[in-house]
Amino acid sequence: MNNILYLFILLIGVSGYSQDKNLLEDPDYIKFEKESIELYTSKDYINYENLKNKFSEMLPDNYVEKKFKEDFKSWITKNLDKSGFTSVEEAVSLDEAVTASYKKIYPKQEELNKIRITLIRVKKYDGDEFSKLFDERIINKVWELRKS
Repeated sequence: MNNILYLFILLIGVSGYSQDKNLLEDPDYIKFEKESIELYTSKDYINYENLKNKFSEMLPDNYVEKKFKEDFKSWITKNLDKSGFTSVEEAVSLDEAVTASYKKIYPKQEELNKIRITLIRVKKYDGDEFSKLFDERIINKVWELRKS
């Protein structure tokens, strides 16, 4: 019985390794990895990230973006004293800057998301393994490149 369990565990491990290897050799994954690194280290993405962080820091902790996004100007007018903004104009201007910077990166993010979905749902690569590789190979590379 122990031999069967050992064999089963070994097969699962080999299967996982094989799937990682196949994924790393898949032309769609290679494209996904290369273009993800390019996006997340681009000036447009870093600008978006910086603006979004600054905007978020100025808002109260209980701010719910989806609830107020459509009418942010009205909301901030009523809640300016709860925010870190000095004026409604400052808040609206930064909100518009965040939105404009997001619009620059959105098409590439959508393209990469479609590739990711294809790899997981159509080509049937394991989603957990994909996420693990994403963290190990893409996120780590992005942080390494951003530090230099």
